[in-house]
Amino acid sequence: ENEEYQKAQDQEIQLGIEQGLDVSLYKNPEFNWLQMEQIRLGLRDKIDASVYANPAYNYETMRQLRLAIYSEIDLLPYVHRGFADDDLEEIRLAECRQLVQALRKNMEGVIKENPRHHFYPAADILSKTAVPEDTRLIDNAVSAYAEHRGRFEYPLFMADTSKEGNGRDGMLLTPEHLFYSSRMNGYRIDVSAVKSVYISSGLLNHRVLTAEEENGVRHKLPYAVEPDEMKNWAKVLDLYIRFLKKRAVSGRLSSESAQEQEEMSCRRCGCVYQEKGACPECGYPGA
Repeated sequence: ENEEYQKAQDQEIQLGIEQGLDVSLYKNPEFNWLQMEQIRLGLRDKIDASVYANPAYNYETMRQLRLAIYSEIDLLPYVHRGFADDDLEEIRLAECRQLVQALRKNMEGVIKENPRHHFYPAADILSKTAVPEDTRLIDNAVSAYAEHRGRFEYPLFMADTSKEGNGRDGMLLTPEHLFYSSRMNGYRIDVSAVKSVYISSGLLNHRVLTAEEENGVRHKLPYAVEPDEMKNWAKVLDLYIRFLKKRAVSGRLSSESAQEQEEMSCRRCGCVYQEKGACPECGYPGA
């Protein structure tokens, strides 16, 4: 077991060398290989990985801090406190606020305002102006079919398809997972595993909102939009999930086709646009 552990560490160091990185930042036996991976990913994407390159921070803490730096969240107020759990919750809420804003922007002018659509009120929670009613329906969705989330995995968006309008049926999206309910059962899909979201034809040419995984597994997703909006909603959801996937790996494009790479998503505000260059919404230089 120790040999396997050391082998995994050596592989991370070797991978860093092959990528032309300064591995001295994590070439330390006090780091386990998962910690080394987070430092290597930060170095690869040219962010200040020294902020979290501390053996006292576990893998999940390092991961949260890496994503926060990538999202340009100001970590300076938390450094002297050593990134306590309360700090990580606040940092993750700040990221959640950005991601919610990104989805709202992508839906503007494309999907009509819908009383069945609910965005997580991260901004109000951060400003301490939120009241329990603001999260009641999303909390109901979480307890009904999305309980199995990470510790700092906040909801972003929920589509309520319950007959009673209580949030206990529908679809809920987080930065890491897509949850949905169907016939009293709850399902969870890793965002990283989603290949595409599109409209397919079911029985009697009934249109179905489909999420397809990389392994070919297909999921029939609940939705709350009108029939004439289904195609646009599928495109919005598909592009936003691609944006979440790119963000999770710090913008690295792996095996995408040239056509897919033509669609840029701003890593700061989430705006999706076609041509390379600065984001037309916030001016960020490149996707």
